[in-house]
Amino acid sequence: MVLKLKFFGLGIKDNLQSLVELYSDSKLIFSGLTYNGEICFNNLDDGVYFMKASFLNETIVSLLYNKKSTYYFFFNHSYFSRKIITFTLMDYFYSLPIERGELILWQK
Repeated sequence: MVLKLKFFGLGIKDNLQSLVELYSDSKLIFSGLTYNGEICFNNLDDGVYFMKASFLNETIVSLLYNKKSTYYFFFNHSYFSRKIITFTLMDYFYSLPIERGELILWQK
């Protein structure tokens, strides 16, 4: 059976990923990094597994049962790219750019 672990609050692709350790009967059977906040284990025997995931100064510890296919975990970190995006807003009826005014994208 396939066991999938999905972590939220991590980076993208192989940047800023979590170190995941999986134990069975107190023996380390896997140690590696997530990719895109996910990691999959194929062909695991049915049973109980101990998982430890570390990211920066936070650690998640959990018991996993191989009867469930996907587990979700949350780290309390979010990373935002502060890029400035410039765009031209056009009037639908007159095909002219809107040069001034107020644009509210969400409620205050």
